[in-house]
Amino acid sequence: MLSMSYPADAEIAVTGYMDVPLLYVNGMELMQEPEGYESCWINLTDGLIVSEIRPDGYWVVQSYEFPMFSFVMYDYFQLFPDVQTAECYNNADALFFWYGDEWVLKTYDVDHVNCAVENNHVSFGSIKAVWR
Repeated sequence: MLSMSYPADAEIAVTGYMDVPLLYVNGMELMQEPEGYESCWINLTDGLIVSEIRPDGYWVVQSYEFPMFSFVMYDYFQLFPDVQTAECYNNADALFFWYGDEWVLKTYDVDHVNCAVENNHVSFGSIKAVWR
């Protein structure tokens, strides 16, 4: 049973001896058919950049691979008390659900990574000029 009615009452009850399956999905797959992943335990494989921290305790991340998608994350499990803007993550494990007119990821685990930077094309001559 998976109850996702309110952020305060999320629970997973597993009957049997198998682990809850973790579904690996990228941002494009998730947003093309979000209803298919509702109330599922997912691993969002995109690189994510924190773009906004909201006053309600939620934070917004932008997908690095698919910049047209942003995702709302919530620290339901109280594992990320010091989230900062411009932090980067990979592989976010979360419960995915619809709450308050938006899709939300109740985040359980993320891989903190150094943010990728864009390629900066410079000539070899300009690099040499710096060291003269």
